[in-house]
Amino acid sequence: MLGEQTDNSVSISLLDRAATLRHVVETGCSVARFGDGEMYFALHGLRWGFKGINFQKPNRHLTRILNEILERSIDRLLVCYNNQFMQEDNYKIVLDYERNPSKEYSEYLSIKRDKDIGVLRRERQRKIYNRQFETLRKKTFNRLFGDATFFILCFYFEEYIQNRILEICDLYRKMLDGKNILIVAPEKPVLGVSFRQLCEQGIIRSPERVEFISIPEKNCFEYYEQLLLRIESCRWADTVLVQAGPTATVLAEKLTSSHGITTYDVGTWNVSLQKAAQIHGITF
Repeated sequence: MLGEQTDNSVSISLLDRAATLRHVVETGCSVARFGDGEMYFALHGLRWGFKGINFQKPNRHLTRILNEILERSIDRLLVCYNNQFMQEDNYKIVLDYERNPSKEYSEYLSIKRDKDIGVLRRERQRKIYNRQFETLRKKTFNRLFGDATFFILCFYFEEYIQNRILEICDLYRKMLDGKNILIVAPEKPVLGVSFRQLCEQGIIRSPERVEFISIPEKNCFEYYEQLLLRIESCRWADTVLVQAGPTATVLAEKLTSSHGITTYDVGTWNVSLQKAAQIHGITF
């Protein structure tokens, strides 16, 4: 827990990454994540000249739904923001689990071996995240926010130095174990191997059942209604994983509020599972 932020009578609790993961496992809630792209859409998507983001072109309806999710309190849905990034000027990245090895780091630390940690200096970004949250605080009825990066294993620096990464992996496994899972994701994700490949390679093996709906790599919201109908037809699924940028955030809210289906907006979780399997020889 990162603590509470209070503005007069309004108190909002912010979870850190590990606390977010434990909360999701213990409560069985769904997850809607607001990372950089989702917040950019929500805050700027109705402005003239808005150009969208790399993998989603402008859509005013999408912007309005994202704002509704940020503002409302929705039963069984944990909305996640960049909580820990509001606290940190320097991001310490565990390079074993890095999503994008081409990053240029400000410096390297040697914790368990030579240069196993990369450091990104992000003072400007921290200020942006805090300004965004101040805007959000004024209009939200949510009183609890998870951390949007809890699916990204390379950010678990404290757990790494404390030799607790396998505890995080065990919690990841519990999100899948024994579930009937529908995975809505592209066949060629931006980073890492696909979720389908993780299943074919035996890295994901604990669910009772896994099936897939393949989607485009970009502009998924153009197919939102069709996607929703296809997902709704899979009545056997008790858990849905969605890898679709801002569309995943919207689907997580819709499937939870309208159908009571546990839905995870997973982002690049495939990379974390892939890296953990390669390094530790574990499965999920």
